Amino acid sequence: MSSASLTGELNGGFSNEDKYLASFWMWTHPLFPVVHKPSFDLQTASPVLRSTMLALGAHMLHDSTDANNARSIHESVQKVLKKRAANGWDTYRVCDLQGYILHEVFAIFRSRRPPLQLSKNFDDVYRYLVRDYAVVNQDSTDPVQAHNGFGTHAEDNTLMIEKVCKQRLLIACYTIDQQHAMLFGRQRTECMNGYMTGLSLPFVQSQSYWDVSQNIPHEVWTPKDIEAVSQHGQVYEALASTSMMATQSKMPYDALRSTLLLSSLTDPDNDLRACGIAMDDTTDPSFMLLAVEKSPRMRLTYYTLMLCRHTPVRDLLAVAGESWVLGEKLGSQAQYVDAQLSARDWARGSVDMESPVQSAVHNALRILEIHLKHPKTGSLYQEWSVYLAAIVVWARAYTTDSKSKRGSHSVDKPSAWEMEQSVIATIAAGSNASIERDAAKNVLLWTKSRIEQNVPHNAGLMNTALDVLGKLVTKGDDEGWFA
Repeated sequence: MSSASLTGELNGGFSNEDKYLASFWMWTHPLFPVVHKPSFDLQTASPVLRSTMLALGAHMLHDSTDANNARSIHESVQKVLKKRAANGWDTYRVCDLQGYILHEVFAIFRSRRPPLQLSKNFDDVYRYLVRDYAVVNQDSTDPVQAHNGFGTHAEDNTLMIEKVCKQRLLIACYTIDQQHAMLFGRQRTECMNGYMTGLSLPFVQSQSYWDVSQNIPHEVWTPKDIEAVSQHGQVYEALASTSMMATQSKMPYDALRSTLLLSSLTDPDNDLRACGIAMDDTTDPSFMLLAVEKSPRMRLTYYTLMLCRHTPVRDLLAVAGESWVLGEKLGSQAQYVDAQLSARDWARGSVDMESPVQSAVHNALRILEIHLKHPKTGSLYQEWSVYLAAIVVWARAYTTDSKSKRGSHSVDKPSAWEMEQSVIATIAAGSNASIERDAAKNVLLWTKSRIEQNVPHNAGLMNTALDVLGKLVTKGDDEGWFA
């Protein structure tokens, strides 16, 4: 089969294309703005890119029919990518790079069977971008020329757009790698090792400018236009500046740059002292809340990454999953016992805010509060964040509440209103208050109910979470969870 015939497999028209594309631009594009919207044409776009954008847009509509359509599209793309790889037809055209990375985003957060590790396609693209000098080198010339670069010649414009697309793809690779490790307890890739760190990544221009920038004469720029262009060449410069903030920024960073900074702050390979930032195991960089996008979506991202920073996520997932970390079973009983003991020691912690578990509980309560008020923030992993928050609360209650009778199973299920009131009370009590197991059970029940409402059937990643929540609700008080 030729590459042309493979392309034909993805060129069939999809119903609701306009609706799916609009959903992509609204929900997914702000998080991963790797496509230049002004120059994008759905009809002439690479089939892989086009299909993946439609799949992501369809899934973000939170409708079961659209979700099924999204997975069908995604699985068609997956088959094509496997055939391309088998026949050596992979390319490094920008449009294909964009398709590969957005396909990876769907695979991680929205596919029926989330991958245990990042794909070879992702790894190859990441390594390719890290080794491209034109991509990693951020010009230190005039910011208008360096970040805009658009001129009067179409060829020059195309080259500049491709360069900035690649920079944004590199940033997307880095944030995906960090989030995959932190949210799911996975190993980070080694793609950047020996070449660069997260702190030396280019700090690209704002999305608001990126989404409208094409053939804008420099001489008609307003001061606001120039201010919208990044004033920092690399991430470490932006972090150093951000750490000095004492008041809310009048021009907060957009979702991509906010996520990049948060990922850099939580990357264990980054030496934050180079940015003048000192953080220990119990403190959070609260100054970031003054600089990031002022939205429930970005606050949820902040509290989720901070929760993961203070939590042995892999060990806790293994305990809650009874030796399973998502689709991966631990290699031996000894590894499972080690995970139980590690999670137990962490969950017991101390009774003050100076322990990692107290910081984790604080962030968990903030996540629950955001989800209570904003059930649809636009985050790709909102339900997973709430799930992590719920099992953090459960682990803390299980290991510290000695008054409740262990192994007692309540017959009467609280009403939806009673569950919500209990969750509100737990949030209001704060992380310094002791958490009783009954309150933790209500958090589990409420979380399970909310996820079932918001996530279509057969939702891959969240199916696993719902299974675990169900078990914790019915037998989460039993002996032996933490060895």
